[in-house]
Amino acid sequence: MVKRERIDAVVGPTQNTQFIREDMTEQDLNSEVELLKSRDLMEKVVLETGLHKQRKTSFLSSVLLKLAGQPQERSEDELRIMRAAESLGKDLTVEPLRKTKLIQLTYGSRDPQQAATVLQAVVRHYLEKHLAVHRLPGALDFFQTQTEQYRNGLTDAEAKLAEFGS
Repeated sequence: MVKRERIDAVVGPTQNTQFIREDMTEQDLNSEVELLKSRDLMEKVVLETGLHKQRKTSFLSSVLLKLAGQPQERSEDELRIMRAAESLGKDLTVEPLRKTKLIQLTYGSRDPQQAATVLQAVVRHYLEKHLAVHRLPGALDFFQTQTEQYRNGLTDAEAKLAEFGS
């Protein structure tokens, strides 16, 4: 005998609830891969991890970048960041795993600590970008309005408390 019931799970504010999208398509997964490979994400990782400070630039690569149409007014530091981001993009392997909803990230370095730091930064900046891209329209405005209302309420309550205490 099979007993089928509907159970309504009780979810509290302290529980770590994860939402899994069941309807994720291959196209959705490929979009996430592109977010992970995006130039701005690579530049943020480079700046956070200091990769642009570790790589020495050759005279030839500087000349080639300038001839390739890079604006002359870019500083040497900006060029280093761009080159390091481009190099990171080449060194970082981002690929969806077949028949899953998972994406595999691989980054090689002689220093295992650096590899871990870079991968952690990639994931952190990806999550920020993912949330920004998939944020509901108007959600930020709603929370800013709520924050302002509560801030005003707190200010009023503090003023009344100070008035009461004097």
